[in-house]
Amino acid sequence: NTQKSTWDSKRETASTLCRYFLGPLLGLRVELLGYPSLKTVCRSMLPNDYQPDHYESLLTRKVTRYLPSFEALGAPPPRIYRSPTDAFRMRAEFRVWHEGDDLNFVMFDREKPKEPVIIETFPFASLSIQKLLPVLRDALKNDAELRHKLFQIEFL
Repeated sequence: NTQKSTWDSKRETASTLCRYFLGPLLGLRVELLGYPSLKTVCRSMLPNDYQPDHYESLLTRKVTRYLPSFEALGAPPPRIYRSPTDAFRMRAEFRVWHEGDDLNFVMFDREKPKEPVIIETFPFASLSIQKLLPVLRDALKNDAELRHKLFQIEFL
């Protein structure tokens, strides 16, 4: 069964690449058809959600909303630590979308769950993930077997 052994060889190569090279660097997990996928517990953040200019007002709104809960407990006032406005997520999950021989990483908007949103850039992700996205997409496009078998990618 040559086709199966070729697939097993590709799967083993991808697994080894992730485990020994990309895994320690980024915690990358590749999901292949027929294998279970991880469930995400955080809300999808689409690139159109990225609004660094509104950071201060969003932070103020959050502090205003939650500060009374701390005061009601008699706790000392909490210190507020500002987060970076970009490159702050160390985890990201994308579906792999196939159109003919093309491959893209996509996410879905909760408002339009059947319309894929192609992810060209993902400013929320760490710089390592941002740099790897186009490189990984190009590498997968050049491998016909992985390009057709891959359905999801997760950076953990």
